[in-house]
Amino acid sequence: MELSGYIYQTYVTEVPPVQIEKIDVKIENTTLQKGETKQLNVVISPEEAKGHKVTYTSSNPNSVTVDDKGVLQAIRSGSSTITVKAQENNVQSQIEIHVYSKVTSIRLDQKEIYMRCW
Repeated sequence: MELSGYIYQTYVTEVPPVQIEKIDVKIENTTLQKGETKQLNVVISPEEAKGHKVTYTSSNPNSVTVDDKGVLQAIRSGSSTITVKAQENNVQSQIEIHVYSKVTSIRLDQKEIYMRCW
């Protein structure tokens, strides 16, 4: 009796995880009023890398802070560059945010002018 059969081998190749290639940062308005909060809109490419982590930093936290979810808080008048960076590589994107304080009163005197801002 003759035996015939199949011989086969299985090869498993580990595919490296997809890394973030591009980060787009958008916001409805880059000028905020003191005390205002806004959410950054961050788009990660490619689509398969959306679950990867990014970090948020503010170049001037005295003016604008940003939390780990991308929520901005306008602290006081000034400007700040917000950087969104991939944790796995050096891909990053930046956006400039400006904060203004509303003038609440102006007092005129014959010799001096006083302006109060919040």
